Order: sequence, then C-alpha cells, then structure tokens
Amino acid sequence: MLVIIAVHGILTSVLLIMLRKQPSGPAQPWLWAAAASVTIADIVAAIVLWKWKRWGLYLYTVATFVGIAAGMIVFPSILTAFHGILPLGILGLILSGQRKMQLLT
Repeated sequence: MLVIIAVHGILTSVLLIMLRKQPSGPAQPWLWAAAASVTIADIVAAIVLWKWKRWGLYLYTVATFVGIAAGMIVFPSILTAFHGILPLGILGLILSGQRKMQLLT
C-alpha cells in the first residue's frame, strides 16, 4: 500500500498538469507548486508510514485533501475526489481492520 501511496502522489501531479482547463498555454505557477507539494508530501508520508509514525498518516491525509482541492479547481469532477479519497480509504481500512492504528507512534 505504501508503494501505491507514492505512485498515487506522482500520478496526481501528472494529472494536475496534463488535464488542466487550458492545455494550450503554460500551467500556472500555483499549479506547479501544488503538484510538486502533493508529490513530495505523498512520498514523505509513505516513507514515514513505513517507519510506523502517526504523523505520516496525518501528512498523507492533508496531501490528499490538497490534491483534491487543486484537482477540483483544475478540472471539476467527482472523479477528482474519488481519485484522491480511494487510496486514503483503503489505507484507513487496512489500518483499522487489522488493528494496526495502535501501532503508529
């Protein structure tokens, strides 16, 4: 799941840049910053979750919601929210279903 989190962050950035509203012109600087921030935060969160740190889960949650917000601005669709929430929900099910949440420090 941690590999999926890292790949999801990269995929979110690619989608933000490639599927924007005005594909003919250059992307806005805030879009590049949001895409880079989401990617870096997701990769850092995956590494920190590998070490069983609770703040990695919080970082991933914040990065997911930032990615959803930027995605809704760039191309408003319910698929944007679904794309972001699905991995977060799967991670939550894994942690709660196996009682692993208590192991996060």
